[in-house]
Amino acid sequence: MLDIKLIRDNQKLVEETIKKRHVDVNIKHLLEIDDKRVELIKTVDSLRQDRREAASKKDIEIGRRVKEKLAKNEDALRAVEEEFQEYLEQVPNLLSEKVPDGKGDDDNQEIKRWGEKTRFDFKPKDHVQIGKDLGIIGARIWEIKKKHIILREQKGGRKRLKPGFKIDITYQPVQELLTQGFTLTNNHHPGYDEKIESSIGSENSLALLISPKTIMAIEVDDIRKARPALQLMRIALDASIKKKEVEEINNLARKMERSLLPRENDLSALKGNYEAAWYVRPAQVVRGDYLRFKPMDDGSTAIAIGDARGKGISASIVAQSTHIALEALTAHDLRAARLMKTINNTLYKTEITSEYMTLFYATLTPNGAISYVGAGHPPPFLIHKDYVESLDEGGILLGQIENAKYNHGVARIRPGDSLFIYTDGLYEVKNGKGEELGIKGLEEIVKKHKERSAKEIKDNVLRDVKDYMPNKKFQDDVTFAVIKKIN
Repeated sequence: MLDIKLIRDNQKLVEETIKKRHVDVNIKHLLEIDDKRVELIKTVDSLRQDRREAASKKDIEIGRRVKEKLAKNEDALRAVEEEFQEYLEQVPNLLSEKVPDGKGDDDNQEIKRWGEKTRFDFKPKDHVQIGKDLGIIGARIWEIKKKHIILREQKGGRKRLKPGFKIDITYQPVQELLTQGFTLTNNHHPGYDEKIESSIGSENSLALLISPKTIMAIEVDDIRKARPALQLMRIALDASIKKKEVEEINNLARKMERSLLPRENDLSALKGNYEAAWYVRPAQVVRGDYLRFKPMDDGSTAIAIGDARGKGISASIVAQSTHIALEALTAHDLRAARLMKTINNTLYKTEITSEYMTLFYATLTPNGAISYVGAGHPPPFLIHKDYVESLDEGGILLGQIENAKYNHGVARIRPGDSLFIYTDGLYEVKNGKGEELGIKGLEEIVKKHKERSAKEIKDNVLRDVKDYMPNKKFQDDVTFAVIKKIN
C-alpha cells in the first residue's frame, strides 16, 4: 500500500498514471478523505482533553455532554478511517506491469519511471523476470545479535557464505542500517571496509531492517538499480510483515484478555452460599471490558468490573494494565478507597490512559458484607426483596488526575438478594425510535427477574435487552454479572 504522503508529494504523477490505465479512482477525493480524517483526529484529541478537565473539576453535567460528543466523533473517525484505508488499498493496483531497466537513465529518472509503471500483483513466474530487470544477483537473511549480525540464509550471490558467518555490529554500514532502517553499500560508501566486503563477496548491496532482529540484504549488479529495488523490497515486505504483525498482536491481545475474564473455577472463590453467572461480548477481536472474581486470604471474595473507553487492542491494553495493578495491590489487603487511589495514581504516572478506564471494586464476605468503591463506573444494583440499592460511592474515572479522592461504601446482601454489575454497553442500546434504554430501564428489566436463579436472571436480562434493539445486535463491548445469595 502506498503511503499517503507519497501520494500527496506525487499527486500529479499518480493522477497521470490513473488516467493512462482508465481506472475510476479519484485521488483528489482520497486526499479530501485524509483531510477529514486529520481534522477528526484533532477534534477527538481536543474532546479527550475537555473530558479530563471536566473530570478534574468533578463537573458531571459537562462531563456527560463531552462524553456524548466524544462518542459521536470517535464513531465518525472510525467510519472515515475505514473508508480511507479501503480507498488507499486500491492505489497500488493502478500501476502497470513494466519495470524499467534503467539503461541510459540517471538515478532520479529511474525512480520516477519506476514509480509510474511498477505494479505489485505479479504472478509467480514474473518474480524471476523482475529480479533480472532489477539486477538482483542474490539475497541473504541476517540475524541481529548483541555483538554481531549472523548469516542465517542465502539465495544466489557471487560468493557463497556458510550459515553462521558473522559481521561485527559496530561496522558503520550496519550501524547506519540499524539507525535508519536501510542502507546502500558500495566502494563509495564513507564507511566501506574493503576487507569486510571482499570476505562477503558483494560489490553493490542494499539492506533493509525487516524486524527488530532481522535484516534482508540483496546484491545487485548495477548501483543505479539499487534504489528502485530497495523501494520494491520495502513495499512488498511491508505488506507481508504488517499482516504478520497484526496477527501476532491479535494473538497476544487474545492471551491478554483471557486474564481479564473470570473462569468457571473462579466460582470456588465465592464462599458462603452464592451462585453467579456472567456474560461477555467484545465489539471487536479483543475487548476493553474487565471482570474478575478473586479469593482473598481472609475468606472474602474480591469482585472487579471495568471498562476501558474505546474498542479493540488499545482498550484491552488499558484494561490489562488495570488488571496488573489490581492483582498486585489486592495482595496488600488495602481498604477499597485506598486501593482505588493507588491504582489511579499508577495509571496516571504511566500515561497510558489516552483512553479512560472506569472500575468498580468490592469485597464480599461469606455472611454478605460488601465493602466497595467505584471509579466513574455505572453503579451496580443490589436487588433486595422490596427495593433496589444503588452502590454509587466512589470517585472519578481512573488515570485522569493524580491523587483523586475516592469514598468507599458498605452494603449487605441477604438470602434472596442479587448483586448486578455491568458495563455501559448493556444500557446504552437504543430502540427503533433512537431512545436509549438507560440505567433506569436496565434496572426495571433486572427487577422483573429478581426471583430467578443467577443464570436465569442473566439469560432473561440478555434476552430483554436484545429485544429492546431493532437489530438485536450490540455495538459496544458488553459485560455483566449476577451474584445471588441463596438460602
